[in-house]
Amino acid sequence: MPSRRSARLKAKADEPASSEKQTQESKKAPKRKAPVSTDDKSIKKAPKTKSWNEKSDDKSPGRQLKPKAGAGTNKIGELCVQTPAKTSNGPFSSLPPEVLNLVIEKIKDTKSLGNLSKTSKAFHSFVIPQLFKRVEGSVSFHAHIAKLIRTIEPLLTIKQRKQLKKEGQYKGQQESFSNNTDDNERPQISDCVRQAIFYIGDPGKKHRYIVFRYVEELLDSTPNLEVFAATCLTKPMATKLAAKKNLRALFLNTSWTDNIDTETMSGIQGLKHLHLLTSNCFSTSSPPLELIWNSRSTLRSLDLDRSYFHSLYKAVDNSIGKAESLNPQHDLSALRSFSIRGTKINPDEVVSLIRAVDFTSLENLKFGYKNVNIGLLFRRLIDIFSATKNAEIKLRSLSLNLGSQAFSNLIRMVAKTGEEDLGIEFISSFNTLTSLIVVDAGIHSSNLPNPGLKDTLLQGIFMHTNLTTLEFRDSISTSGCKVPCLDTQTVKRFIENFPQLKNFHFYPEEKQLDEIAEVLSRGRNLESVGISTRESTKDKDEEKGPEFLRQLVLPILDRDSNDKGDYQWEDSSKFSRLTMGVSVWEVGSKLGKAIKGMKNAEIITSASNSKKTVMYREIPSPMHLWLRGSLNEMKDWVNKVAKDLD
Repeated sequence: MPSRRSARLKAKADEPASSEKQTQESKKAPKRKAPVSTDDKSIKKAPKTKSWNEKSDDKSPGRQLKPKAGAGTNKIGELCVQTPAKTSNGPFSSLPPEVLNLVIEKIKDTKSLGNLSKTSKAFHSFVIPQLFKRVEGSVSFHAHIAKLIRTIEPLLTIKQRKQLKKEGQYKGQQESFSNNTDDNERPQISDCVRQAIFYIGDPGKKHRYIVFRYVEELLDSTPNLEVFAATCLTKPMATKLAAKKNLRALFLNTSWTDNIDTETMSGIQGLKHLHLLTSNCFSTSSPPLELIWNSRSTLRSLDLDRSYFHSLYKAVDNSIGKAESLNPQHDLSALRSFSIRGTKINPDEVVSLIRAVDFTSLENLKFGYKNVNIGLLFRRLIDIFSATKNAEIKLRSLSLNLGSQAFSNLIRMVAKTGEEDLGIEFISSFNTLTSLIVVDAGIHSSNLPNPGLKDTLLQGIFMHTNLTTLEFRDSISTSGCKVPCLDTQTVKRFIENFPQLKNFHFYPEEKQLDEIAEVLSRGRNLESVGISTRESTKDKDEEKGPEFLRQLVLPILDRDSNDKGDYQWEDSSKFSRLTMGVSVWEVGSKLGKAIKGMKNAEIITSASNSKKTVMYREIPSPMHLWLRGSLNEMKDWVNKVAKDLD
């Protein structure tokens, strides 16, 4: 029978005060702990059971309480979003955001990045800007339109998507939209877009319009765009690009049909990188002149398929007067990289080029093919470089075509008498290069015996003692011509004279492949080797490549005297890549995860010590697009530009 209320009150009054109760509780014996064990085996701690109503005393930063329902939930959620760097990321929690961003930028697999973004809010905030940093699309055929739409639509507002659907219904478009969202609200991920690359081929005359419209709407929705590369340009695109405040790099491969549409872009200023392929169809008052002139103090790299400078200065001098336009300094004062091809050089153009560009301050210089009368410019450069101290010459990378400069390879491939000599003399006029690429040197009839490289060319090359990259290449597109092949002695001279050489590409004497491979094994800093044979085919390269690789690797394995511990190839050699024709092999103790299409790795074992081994495997050759303004060409340019902008 329950006690009366009066009895319970009386019993409560007889209890000691709260302070006395706390004192008594503090004197209670502590909970029994497990004795210290001398056994090596770890003791598994039993999980602690806790009621949801019980408050936790664990204030460790690594643990997070489960939020209760109510207002507290929103506060915790907002805190995690606003301060992602403080969220626990396991082993990466101690890394500052700048370092973590550098790590994430090295991850190229978008699928892995997507999975990483789902692991925590902190990683999500770091990964999303990297995932949506670049937007690219290639529309060569009608079937590619759907993929382009699926790529661009997530970056557009609902209003833009609805409008595009009214203009044309295609696969890949979103079918329905939520009624609870603002049609004018721009997706947050569109702020992450910094680079856009579009190769637009021939999706069909009736369908090119919708492709252009999607690119135009994308430009409206990406306020932070810095780099834009495209093979086609419309007037709305040009207008939107001209309004971009953050635009820093532009790659345009336009044809005569786009000439009138580029006039709107004449207002663009502050470009750091400009790549113009104009098919030689612009007039003297065309927009490229303004694009170059308006960014003359900021341009760091300039790639042209025609020299515009005589026309540029003619227009400038006529508009503001020659006395006012004459700059004691070179107008392109910030330029560090310059490339030109497909142009016709005359004395007036040489004067204009020297007026615009300080060639001794360039770090990278490239003279491509079809530069008619390029010898006129070489003569002037020889005088300039010869009169300048090597300490004041900043040129480190040079690529030049020494072959025929005719407008077509079908006319002739063999250079005229003396046509190579001025280019060779230019190489010999200074000694500061670390990278040299020589194209079409010594091309001759296939009926003649191998003449080898000219002595004057070899003397000029050997002046640049700090070379780390040396390549001999060709642009032969007709039968009946071939390039000089290097014999064992010539290869040996290069290896001995360039101890810092890392990358070496050349044409070897096929009968001396084994001897050449042994000589290459002596290159202590050699990282990659590329060779091409006269009758190179993929099947022949795949057959000869592994044997050439063995002859190169085995001397390195046998030469290493370290027999203690586990053998690591990287401790003995830096060599890691062989290219033969279009076939590529990678070499190393650990080759990493295989990608789709890769063959199984093979092992090369030293004859003197079976513990010394190294692996190699063939890398699938990428598919190249040999069309104008190819996507691969634009990607390479954007990657190079992005490094400078970052």
